[in-house]
Amino acid sequence: MKKYIFAVFAVVAVLSSCSKNLELNEDINSEAKAITTIGASTEISTRAVVSSSEDTIVNWEAGDQLGVLGANGSSEARNLAYTLDGVGGSTTGKFKNGDSDITAISAIMYPYQENAIWDGTNSKLTCEIPPVQTAVKGSFDKNAAVMYSIGNTTDADLNFAVNFLKVTIGTGDTNIHSITISSPSTELSGKIDITSSSVAAVSDQSLKSVTLTAGKNQTFAAGDYYIAIMPSDIVTPTISIIRYEDGHTAKEYSKVGGSGNLEFASGKNVKPISVNFSTITTATGREAVQLWAEGPYWATFNVGVTDGNAASPGGYYGWGGSTDKDLSDYNKGTSVLSGSYDTAAKLWGSNWRMPTLNELKNEEGGLLKECDCTIDNKGLKCTGKGGYSTKSVFLPAAGTYSAGNVNFGEYFGSYWSSEPCGQDQSKKLFVDAMRSTFYITDEYRDTACCSVRAVLAD
Repeated sequence: MKKYIFAVFAVVAVLSSCSKNLELNEDINSEAKAITTIGASTEISTRAVVSSSEDTIVNWEAGDQLGVLGANGSSEARNLAYTLDGVGGSTTGKFKNGDSDITAISAIMYPYQENAIWDGTNSKLTCEIPPVQTAVKGSFDKNAAVMYSIGNTTDADLNFAVNFLKVTIGTGDTNIHSITISSPSTELSGKIDITSSSVAAVSDQSLKSVTLTAGKNQTFAAGDYYIAIMPSDIVTPTISIIRYEDGHTAKEYSKVGGSGNLEFASGKNVKPISVNFSTITTATGREAVQLWAEGPYWATFNVGVTDGNAASPGGYYGWGGSTDKDLSDYNKGTSVLSGSYDTAAKLWGSNWRMPTLNELKNEEGGLLKECDCTIDNKGLKCTGKGGYSTKSVFLPAAGTYSAGNVNFGEYFGSYWSSEPCGQDQSKKLFVDAMRSTFYITDEYRDTACCSVRAVLAD
């Protein structure tokens, strides 16, 4: 069984000296040159142990990238990708970045994450365990196998920042698109803070769920799969699955994972869990439909609806917020929302997310373009075309919440996308039932709470 476990060592930081002019008796000046090559090898003590008799040895692969965080000669912070030099196939390798200007290293991690941050004041690395991971039979999503080394050294061994759950899909477990592990009190994915002595969840930027997906429009084949999670035991876990039904429909089912907690044995960071998928038959009521080829699966009712009624307004949320009718609960960033910043993921679990702007707008690949959309019965009805013509979603004109009231219910509707617009606004789908029109527009985040219609995470 092949898995990816990584460690780092050995690069030579080359010093260059200014020449000394003996006649002018000039001082000798030394300037550190950029570190452009890093070596990497596997440390035995970091091997994931599946059982007492089974160690998994992992080789590098072509294209693997380390993230190197440090500073250049002007003390400017850097987070750069170093790529494996060669085709891999060994537990050792060299990683290069010929354009690097890093002269001092603070931390090294795998895999490279563009948004990773080094906090020099607190000697802390902040990075992410992905809430949605793509299944690899017999292995795990490399992007989720977070490892790290803290310290100003080029001869370092990376340590795991994650635990793994091993799940076995049987030959009779068919049409399963995704598997989600959740807990009422244990953070399982999202942001983590790493120091030389600890790995801890960033509580306000983490999710109490993690999802392994077979990939867009795909289902699991029989075999073993690994899910990377926060390095802790899981309190009262629940297992949820998305199962594809006939005719471009997907349904969510869940089951509390037995009694007690999922606990990891001392010295082991892999926990095999026994899942009888045939017994996961309790429907959560959440259902999604695909409206065009390669399009996302759209939930059939709004986030916040508890009775499954597509005409119910559901909750009203600030952009990226999770508290109903709370104008102060919204995201103030300028990045596209995802993971722990996503309203749907926070409230329904990591197997759901908010739609992107492209998935909403009136262009190819967007809801308003790919479907026949009409104002129908105080809301917007979007029906698929061709082979998808039996599927539709209804987005009620639920109004918006502002100034202490729900305003313009049954006349207007506002649906957040995950796309920001500048510093203060975000993109939304606006439904004008009075004038029988609908379009993409902007909304100020601090003045309105809007509806959210989720799609399945891929």
